[in-house]
Amino acid sequence: MVTIDHLYYPHIIDALFTYSDPASLAPMAKTCRAWRQRCLDRFYHISDLRILQAPNIRLATLSDLHGTRVSLSSRELALLAGCRVLDITSYHVTMRVWYLHNLQTVRYHQGLVDYPPLRAGQLVFKNELPPFRYRNTVAERLVIYFTGRIEQLAWYNRVLPYVRQLVFIFEDNDYDEEDCPSTESNNDGQDDSNLDHSMPALRAIKSIIEEALNQPTAVVLVGTERWSLETFDALQLDIDRVYEHYDEHLHILRPLTLSTLGTYRKFVGEREWSVITDWTKMLCP
Repeated sequence: MVTIDHLYYPHIIDALFTYSDPASLAPMAKTCRAWRQRCLDRFYHISDLRILQAPNIRLATLSDLHGTRVSLSSRELALLAGCRVLDITSYHVTMRVWYLHNLQTVRYHQGLVDYPPLRAGQLVFKNELPPFRYRNTVAERLVIYFTGRIEQLAWYNRVLPYVRQLVFIFEDNDYDEEDCPSTESNNDGQDDSNLDHSMPALRAIKSIIEEALNQPTAVVLVGTERWSLETFDALQLDIDRVYEHYDEHLHILRPLTLSTLGTYRKFVGEREWSVITDWTKMLCP
């Protein structure tokens, strides 16, 4: 019998981990610590987890890093320990996350009205406010990521879960670290078309900030350095427009903090920044 030293054939080993099904990955994960980690990494980012339970039967289905729908038997559920990021794109998913022992982030895609919050280190939303209607403690941080001009935001009859920190990120593709906050007036007080965001959207943002501060929850506003003076003043925050330029200061939980995009990106790191801002593909560890 000829034994092949796998160290001389890394591309073959890579293919095994990339294309093996869960039935093969489960025993491979018991071989050694390095192989276990590579097997778990296949489930670093998954979406739409469903756990089906019946007497003596337990089965999970999910979409993996390759966007492929896969099934896990009860013996393979331990592979879910590798999940760090869970995407929710539909209502037809499980509420049970006790198999996701190391879950860090839940990303809610748009349009999931009334979906309950899941427990994780942080909850992330894109271009909408949380659709929750009851309070409970579910996460350390809640992040709301906005791209482009905001016209409408729904906040009527919604509540903010109890979290330690609420982060708003307003991304500007033309952002320049050297630019200073704009102080030029460009609005006559009647038409909001010249504001960076519509007045209804700014009022909704103001409402959730006020609710957070009353809990109390620390609030961080990221990326408002490119806003006009009128847009910033519309929030009526009653604070000086002074931005943190040192990421180490963001470890301190203050009632309300302003940060530039560059500073916050450095603070969370590139991997975490991708989790928050890159919604176009499944992410690798």
